[in-house]
Amino acid sequence: MSKKQRDSLYAEVQKHQQRLQEQLQQQNGEVEALARVYTSSISNGLSNLNSDIGGTYSNGHIIDLPKTEGGSAYYSVDSTQPSPDQSGIDMAEIKQIKQEPIYDLTPVPNLFTYSSFTDGQLAPGVTMTELDRIAQNIIKSHLETCQYTVEELQQLAWQTHTYEDIKMYQNKTRDLLWQQCAIQITHAIQYVVEFAKRITGFMDLCQNDQILLLKSGCLEVVLVRMCRAFNPLNNTVLFEGKYGGMQMFKALGSDDLVSAAFDFAKSLCSLQLTEEEIALFSAAVLISPGGVGAYHG
Repeated sequence: MSKKQRDSLYAEVQKHQQRLQEQLQQQNGEVEALARVYTSSISNGLSNLNSDIGGTYSNGHIIDLPKTEGGSAYYSVDSTQPSPDQSGIDMAEIKQIKQEPIYDLTPVPNLFTYSSFTDGQLAPGVTMTELDRIAQNIIKSHLETCQYTVEELQQLAWQTHTYEDIKMYQNKTRDLLWQQCAIQITHAIQYVVEFAKRITGFMDLCQNDQILLLKSGCLEVVLVRMCRAFNPLNNTVLFEGKYGGMQMFKALGSDDLVSAAFDFAKSLCSLQLTEEEIALFSAAVLISPGGVGAYHG
């Protein structure tokens, strides 16, 4: 997906988040902002944040990370980081972030073989044991923050939208279908933010770097995770509980964008990555040392 396509998608999601928020405010009075994760425009600069990368920017945009108390109904996992906040989302269409089991991964010795690295590739003081520990943390974080487990995806594999369902989506207005897509994307982003927070060292970065890395890589990780819910045999993707093809998104009026997303998912599926490999690849995409504007402080 090109930068132009990514920017276009961010702009659409932000626009429809705002519209949904206004509708909820009209119906229910004062409500919290819908999907308060990642509403900053891709083109806007970011400034000071409150602690724990959750707060308000000087331009009014916010990235709200969870402030749940102990015993949260959403997560009960072995993590020092709270879970994605959904207190401002009161819509039946949005699937609540479910409680996942604690993944007690047995450390796999020598996850990386010494032959994988040449002399000088490891930073001074970094050992293979440390790399193994970091990899295990990333894999555990990935498994605990996926919207669907492998077993759930297998059960849904052949649950497809009917012809009538597809016609219903095609007959929706452009704005209405974008709103539905914005809800799904926003929810997926919440999981990615939680994934990032659980990665060893991420919360030790300066706040600007945390936000810049999320800003530049969050949607890409959503697309990487999309391949888990993509069926390359019939070119369908999981959307609102069932699988459907590109024709389901015709009303969006963004055929090039939809086609690019489907092509990417199909290409990634062809690699037949394991969950462990998807986890490590997602972390590499998200925490890239070449992040534009990152201070690395």
